Amino acid sequence: SIIMRNIRRADYVWAVSASSATVLRQYGYKGDIKVMPNGTDMPVISAEEGAALARDFEKEWGISPNERIFMYSGRVVTVKNIAFSFEVVAELKRRGFACKFIVAGGGDDLEYHKKLAAKLGLQNEVIFTGFMSDRNMLRACYCRADLLLFPSLFDTFGLVVQEAAACRTPSFVPENSCSAEMIEDGKTGYISPLNVSVWADRIEEIFSPQNAAARL
Repeated sequence: SIIMRNIRRADYVWAVSASSATVLRQYGYKGDIKVMPNGTDMPVISAEEGAALARDFEKEWGISPNERIFMYSGRVVTVKNIAFSFEVVAELKRRGFACKFIVAGGGDDLEYHKKLAAKLGLQNEVIFTGFMSDRNMLRACYCRADLLLFPSLFDTFGLVVQEAAACRTPSFVPENSCSAEMIEDGKTGYISPLNVSVWADRIEEIFSPQNAAARL
């Protein structure tokens, strides 16, 4: 009621995604809504510049060129569903699929996620960078990552998906999420139901030798 009382005072209403506009309708708003996606300050990068930044990130964080790297970027809070990505990485580890998962960000639940990573036996797989104030280093992180894992159903847009795309890195997001609106599955990123085994299966498929030529 508080949200709607404030929104009804507005002369003009924007929503950052079609899904968030739908939620607003469900709240009872009957006026006009303009869907206006967010933009990013991260410029589109060339393959050559991206490779150079990726090497910078490897040097900074002690990562070898042949390691498979997945990442998350943003606030480290439980509503972002980062724990799901940990479970996917743990499942991949059980299957013998080697990878590391970079958590680029800080937040109120950082310590909780560090303990969770340890509980799942991912002390060597999960790297917590803390908040990255250096935007160029964050770009380097995106450039080095092979895939952004973003299983959040909380976000109304998913700006990090745009940032990753600007750095030539595809994202893996849940089916029916706001972030999925920006992705054409298998062409500009990946979309699957929010299930640990399904995501692990899809990742193994994406990075299988037979799919190397077609990989995004």
